Amino acid sequence: MQLGGWWWLALALTFGCDDHTQREQEAARILRAVEGLRAAARPDRVKMLAELQSTKCTEKELCQVKSTCAAAYQRLVQADELTAAAQRLIDRDPHAAASKTAAAEKLLSGVKPQLTRCVDLHAAQRRRYGR
Repeated sequence: MQLGGWWWLALALTFGCDDHTQREQEAARILRAVEGLRAAARPDRVKMLAELQSTKCTEKELCQVKSTCAAAYQRLVQADELTAAAQRLIDRDPHAAASKTAAAEKLLSGVKPQLTRCVDLHAAQRRRYGR
């Protein structure tokens, strides 16, 4: 009977360690994806954003980092696309170019608090997971 008790304890510890390791691996993937996105040049943001969005997430706090950062950078990507479209239109249709520029500015006007939140959440998880 005593052996059975030890067996259950060993089994619980084994699965607990696996769960901890999985969380650390998930944290590493998400934190790296956010860091890559933050460091990306404008032309690479779309690719890096897609990488972050496709990263598996199960841990609540890590999912919050992922969703917050993805939302902020989605706004930046959209603003980049609108700005590029405005630049292409400037000679042919200045009114349409101005409209796209205004839309880009509107997107950018609200992104700073999101980016700040992204940085704060990312830093908190880096401290938590020692990355």
